[in-house]
This record gives sequence, C-alpha cells and structure tokens, in this order.
Amino acid sequence: MGVQQIPKLGIGIPVYNGENYLGDALNSLLNQTFQDFEMFISDNGSTDKTEIICRKYSESDSRIHYTRYEQNRGVTWNFNNVFRLSRNEYFKWAPHDDLYHPTLLEKCIAVLDRDKEVVLCYAKTIIIDENSKEVKKFETKLRIDSDKPHVRFHDLLIDYLVYEQYGVIRSDALKKTPLFGGYGHEDGVILAHLGLIGRYYEIPEFLYYNREHPQKSWNFYKTYRQYTVYLDPTKAGKILLPRWRMGFEYVKAIKSVPLRCREKLLCYFQMFFWIRMFWKSLIANVLVASGQILMLPFRKPNQEPVK
Repeated sequence: MGVQQIPKLGIGIPVYNGENYLGDALNSLLNQTFQDFEMFISDNGSTDKTEIICRKYSESDSRIHYTRYEQNRGVTWNFNNVFRLSRNEYFKWAPHDDLYHPTLLEKCIAVLDRDKEVVLCYAKTIIIDENSKEVKKFETKLRIDSDKPHVRFHDLLIDYLVYEQYGVIRSDALKKTPLFGGYGHEDGVILAHLGLIGRYYEIPEFLYYNREHPQKSWNFYKTYRQYTVYLDPTKAGKILLPRWRMGFEYVKAIKSVPLRCREKLLCYFQMFFWIRMFWKSLIANVLVASGQILMLPFRKPNQEPVK
C-alpha cells in the first residue's frame, strides 16, 4: 500500500453555534475548482445544530475532519487550533459564515506555486448581508506587495478590517509567527508579522464574500478591552493594556524576523509612526489601568473591572 499523499491545502474552520450559515460556507468551499484540500473543523462547544451539520458533511466527504470540544475555550484558541490540526503546505482560515467564488482557491494557489516570495495570496472582498446580498465592495490601497519589508510593515500598522487573513498562506511562514495571542487586533499583528517575512499578492478580482450580520462580534464589543476578553475569556477580570500589548507584539515581530540591518532599523523606525498615530489610545490605556489598580481593594472576588 502506497503512502497517502497529503493534500496541498488545509482549510481551518473554527466554529461556535454556526448553524445559520455553516452549510452554505461548506458548500462554497466544496464547490471550488481547486480540490486538493482537506478541512479541519474545530467546534468550540456549540449548543445549536452545528454538530449535526458537521457530522453530516464529514460522513459524506473523507476530506472533512471534524473535532468537537465540549468546553468553549475562546475564539483565539479555536483559530490557533485549526492551524495546529493542519499538516499542509498551504493553509486558509475560513470563517463559518463567509462565501467564496468557485475559482478563489485555484487562483491563490497558482500565485503561491509560481512565486515563492509571496507568503499570502488573497482576493478583493465583497461585503454581503445575512441574506447573501451584496452590501458594498471593500478595497484598501496597501503597499503589501512591496519588495521592502519596512514598507509592507508600515502599511500593515494601520487599524483596518484585515480581510487578508482569509487568503491562502504558506504554512511554513505562519509557523514562524506566534499565531494569535488573545488580544485586540491580534489579526492585524499577525498580518504585520507575515508582512515582515514576505510579500502579499492581491488577486485583482472580487472573489471573497465576507458576511456582515447582527451576530458579528464587532457589533457587540466596542473597545479593545471588551474584544480581548471575548477572544480569550481567561483574561476577564484582569488589568489589560490592549494598545500597549499590540505595540509590544509588533516589536517582537521585528526582532524575530531575520532582516538586513538597515531594513530592521527602518522597521523599528515605523513604530514611531505607530506611536504618533495612537498616542492618545496609549495614554488612555494607562489611565484606565491606573483606575482599575486603585479600585482593586474595593472589588469583590471575580468581579469584572469597569470597562
């Protein structure tokens, strides 16, 4: 019996209570023109019909690997888990509520196969609503295809909707990052880290459909502190400095990537640009944390600090 060939692409689907859109998302992936993939679904303790849907699909297609966890360990853990379950040359995170043009994977894989310097390939994004109707086309003008790491890093320091993370990524590049760390804008930080490692490539077509609906997390969590606790529930009740944590992670990323001395210095210099952009937020973090420290003697055990 020959050795089983590992599919070129691993698709990670982290899900919690995704019955409304999960079936459509799975069909959208299964109907791709590129078929050399396997899926890793990590069910974070769903209480709806997610398990039934996942077992139905996994029983009908051997490429779908379904794992259910009885306890919800948070969004960050689940996103990291699907990547750790994978074993493929390329990897893609696939939210349970999004859709994809049938040629998306084929076109992204072709770019990565052709150009070894590209670490992430993605397509332009269309925002859709809960009924899969187009809301708007989303575009950014970031220089993340530049040959200069400090230019890519500079543009990825901006706070924006980071849809690039749902492109196709080289697994070897992703392994060089610490993955998601359970803090606000963790997706933006990991994209900046990948941008230090190599270039991005944008497919100049609208092939990715990101669903905006009332259950979307950013409709509930309006501050980075609230979002941090949502991503990692173990941080509830702790004193947090979300913007400072981002800056620390950016610096760690620069330090960890082997760059020429001039490029590394230029990347560190970009952090002055970042501080100038977010100095008010950095100061606000310190003031909030100071107030929380002063209130510690008056807090009841396990009481969440005022946000």
